[in-house]
Amino acid sequence: MRVIIRDTADEASRLAAQQIIDGFTPPGRLGVATGSTPLPLYRELREAYARGEFTLEGSTAWALDEYVGIDKDHPERYRNVLLTELVGNGGTGLAAEDLKTPDGKAEDPEEAARIYEQMIAAQGADPRAPLPRCEHTFEVKAPIAGWLTGMNALSVGLASMRLGAGRAHREDSIDLGAGIECLHKPGEQVALHEPVFKLHASDPALFPLANEMLLESLAFSDSPPTVPPLVIKRIGPTQ
Repeated sequence: MRVIIRDTADEASRLAAQQIIDGFTPPGRLGVATGSTPLPLYRELREAYARGEFTLEGSTAWALDEYVGIDKDHPERYRNVLLTELVGNGGTGLAAEDLKTPDGKAEDPEEAARIYEQMIAAQGADPRAPLPRCEHTFEVKAPIAGWLTGMNALSVGLASMRLGAGRAHREDSIDLGAGIECLHKPGEQVALHEPVFKLHASDPALFPLANEMLLESLAFSDSPPTVPPLVIKRIGPTQ
C-alpha cells in the first residue's frame, strides 16, 4: 500500500480514479466501497466512461458489505447507492445484474454472508485468506495514567508507514504484515505503562521512531472526556 496525501478530496479522487483507469482491463472484477468517501471517485469514473477512456462493460463489481435489515428501496441501501453511482447518472458501462452485493434483507444474515463468500470464492479469490504476519512486535505504553482524550490520526498513519506499511519513496517496498493495532481509543481510561498500541514490523530497528511518533500523537486528561456517540443515526425499514 502506498499512502498519497492530496490537498482536496477531488484531487485524491482524480488520482485514485486514474489508478483504476490505468490498471483495469475489462472484462474484469472490481471491488467497490460505499459511503460518501468514494463518491467523487465514482463521478470521475463516470466522466471517464463518457469520454470513452474507461468502461466496466462486461465486468462485475463486488460490494464490500451491506446494511442488515434495511428496506430494499431505501436510498441509503448500499446496493442502491452503487446502482446510482455506477449504473445510473450516465453509468460506467456496468449492467445492474453485474453489480454483486450481499443480501441484507435475508432472513438469516449469516447464511447470506456465507453465500456471498462462496460467490467470491467462485471467482478464484479467498475471502478468508490469512493476513501476513511480521516476526517482531512491540508495545507502545502509556507514559502516564489517565483518560485518553485524543489520538492524532496523521501521526498514526505516518508511524505505520515508517514500520513498512507504506512508502516514504516511490521505490520503497511494502511490508504487508507491518502495521499498528490500536488497543485503546479516545474516551477510555488507561493505567501507567498500559499498552496503547501494538506494533508489527519485520525489522525491530524500526520500533523506536514509531514509538516516539505514537507517544507524541496521544493526549491525556485527568477526568473523563466528552465522547461523541458511537451511533450517530439509525437507519431502519421505512414505515
